[in-house]
Amino acid sequence: MPCVRGTAPPGAASDNGDNVLHERPLIRPVVLWAVKTAARVVPVGRSCLTEAVTAHWLLAFAGCRSVVRLGVASGSPMPLANAWLESNGRTMLGGDTAVRYQPLGVGER
Repeated sequence: MPCVRGTAPPGAASDNGDNVLHERPLIRPVVLWAVKTAARVVPVGRSCLTEAVTAHWLLAFAGCRSVVRLGVASGSPMPLANAWLESNGRTMLGGDTAVRYQPLGVGER
């Protein structure tokens, strides 16, 4: 699903008769930049989970769908966990480490 916000003005028709959704393709990079910038100045409590959830809610507020994934590292002597954010089938945040982790489950909102 594309990242959208709002609908067309009343009376504006699309090909299928529904209201037209306005795409906002640049919102994802802006949200990711904001989350990473804010994370650098947070004195305590910064984690992959807080970043993923923050980005998820900002994207949701902007009308974009995303999924926070949780996973554990396989074959590790200690339990290692990671959180990452996916949108439109792509890893948007935490992608550099997400490939090493086995997702715990699939849940979309």
